[in-house]
Amino acid sequence: MAEPKVYYSCSPHDERFTHTELDTAVEEYLSYFDPPLPTTVMVRRYEPKTITAEEANSWAHDLLGQLIEQVDEEYGDPEEPTECESSWIALMRETVGNILRGYTVWTCEEVKPATVVDTAAWIRQHHPKWLEEEKIKREVERLEAGDKSHGGQDG
Repeated sequence: MAEPKVYYSCSPHDERFTHTELDTAVEEYLSYFDPPLPTTVMVRRYEPKTITAEEANSWAHDLLGQLIEQVDEEYGDPEEPTECESSWIALMRETVGNILRGYTVWTCEEVKPATVVDTAAWIRQHHPKWLEEEKIKREVERLEAGDKSHGGQDG
């Protein structure tokens, strides 16, 4: 299978993941806020689901069974269904494996635990230019002082 990617999101409801870096997920999430900012941001990590060997083997058996059934309907002995030969299943496993090696899995699952990012520290480290805007600077100072009275809650 193709090399799996890791995705990050600050929303538990994302249907499509686009951020392959934690910091870009945080940046986008914080860009939706006008102060007050959340005190912290919870960043979830997602990885594509893994196709197991058992699933691949089951698909190989199912596909071979369907193929033999279709061939038998048109060309086979109506009294005796064709028995699958062990070499045929080996070939079908190889074929399924070749397909899956090039297949990109889209469905992801969350990898625990999530990362909790301190908003004020993250802004100072990753986007100090944001502090040039006075309302952001005051908000970061408020967060650093531990003042949660303006709704700064975990994101």
